[in-house]
Order: sequence, then C-alpha cells, then structure tokens
Amino acid sequence: MRKAGCALGIIGGLLCIASLVLLGRSILRATEAHTVQTLVLTPSTPLKTENISVSTSRFCMIAVRAKIESHHVRRTTTQDSDDLVLQYAFPFKYTVYDQNGKVLVKETTEFSDNDGKVHTKSNEHVTDESGNALITSDYEKFAVAPPGQIRIEAQLDPDSTYQARATDLQLLIYDNVSEHTKPVTIGVVLLAIGGPLGFAGVLLFMIGSIRKAENTSETQR
Repeated sequence: MRKAGCALGIIGGLLCIASLVLLGRSILRATEAHTVQTLVLTPSTPLKTENISVSTSRFCMIAVRAKIESHHVRRTTTQDSDDLVLQYAFPFKYTVYDQNGKVLVKETTEFSDNDGKVHTKSNEHVTDESGNALITSDYEKFAVAPPGQIRIEAQLDPDSTYQARATDLQLLIYDNVSEHTKPVTIGVVLLAIGGPLGFAGVLLFMIGSIRKAENTSETQR
C-alpha cells in the first residue's frame, strides 16, 4: 500500500507541476502582448485605416475600450458571489484585411455586457440603479502573414437597447498575442486530475505506514 501510495503521490505531484508550468507560461505570455496603435472611434462613423505594420510572430487582435455609463444594471448571483453588472449594447462590426485585400477576420457583433468576449474593467462604480466603468472588450485573434501589413474597417453604433453612454471610445490593435485557450484548458484538467491523485497517494502512504507500524509493534510483542 505504501508503494502504491508513493507512486500515486509522485504521479499526482508531477501532473500538478506540469499544470502550474502551463498556467504560468500562459500568464507570462499574456503580458507580452504589444499595443500597435490606439485609434479614436466615433459612434455611427465608419473608421477606415491605412496600412498598419504588425508583428507576424504570433497572433494579432483588436479590442474596444470606452468609459461606459448606464442606468440599467443586472444582478448576477452564484454560489460564491453576488455582483452588479452594467448593461450596455453597442452594435459593432469590423473587418481586418491583409495587404492584398484578403479578409483575415470579420465580425458583426456587439460591444456589450453579454457579447461572450473577454472583458477587462477598471474604475468601476455600480449601484442597483446605475453605474460607470472603464471597460475593454477583446475580439477574435487572427494570424497575419509576412510582411505584416493590415487594414481595418470598423463601426460602432449607439446603444438603442439600454441607452448607455460611451465616452473616450478607442479601437486598440495588438500584436504578439498568444492563444491561451488550449494550454489553460490542459492545465486546468491536469490540476483537476493531479490534485486528487496526489492526495489519494499521500493518504494511502499514511495508511500503509500506520499499518506497518502496527504490524511491527505486534511482532515485537
């Protein structure tokens, strides 16, 4: 039993270490994303850029950032939290082309609290009746082939659903962006397997040690 527990403990520990390495690497690479340009967005006004030079070593991505003020708030309650979330919905569409006019990515979506994108919030102040926050929403990652020239067309329209107000609207272009979904998923799975496996191994080793000590004591009698 002690040998089996020791083996399980070692395997569980190695899985946990591998998980932490994957998760740590993903966090480190996320900090390496580089802001290529920050452009001003004006509601209802199409934005068309000239060619923009980006790195082709990793992925690129665009994001929308704005100070949002809304008088509509929803409450999200889970077992661990009870949060107030600003409601806003700005229709947003964009197309990214390469230097030859080929479409690299295209979306007709929303800049909203419920768009399924990754959101970053700061300076947030929300009550049951209204609130404001600086919000950034990330959109699809895309690859760019050398020589790394892209052109963007984008348009964000006013919020006709919640009548939220957006100020300091910006379109951000990033390069050197990493794909995190796969390594993070693998890391979480390894941690979910390795943790219980390691615990079971330690438990078996302790039980085996106790039984061995008891047997040794009985023999000595």
